[in-house]
Amino acid sequence: MKKKLPDLYVNKIEKKIVNNDTVFYSALEYKTKERNDYIDISETNTKDVKEKIDEMFSSPNYVYKMSTIITLKDKSIIHKDIIGMMNNKLITIDEESIDINDIRDIRF
Repeated sequence: MKKKLPDLYVNKIEKKIVNNDTVFYSALEYKTKERNDYIDISETNTKDVKEKIDEMFSSPNYVYKMSTIITLKDKSIIHKDIIGMMNNKLITIDEESIDINDIRDIRF
């Protein structure tokens, strides 16, 4: 009843295979521009922070989250993905909350 299965022929590969390297490293040819993170804090804002946040949530680009650059009142700049607002606080994707009263400027 026990039949011996035929042996399989396996060809030995003696060369180095680099198929994925040419595809993966082709992105290095097209370097992207670096983002300019410098924000002039002294410039006058024509809109209130609350108006900018309302505009952000009502924009057609906002589906689930919005990448923002937030300047706080202590002049620190943070990059966060905002997913919602509740009780006068912005909620980030990292489950952090940022008080709107602490925000000096927001850009998206």
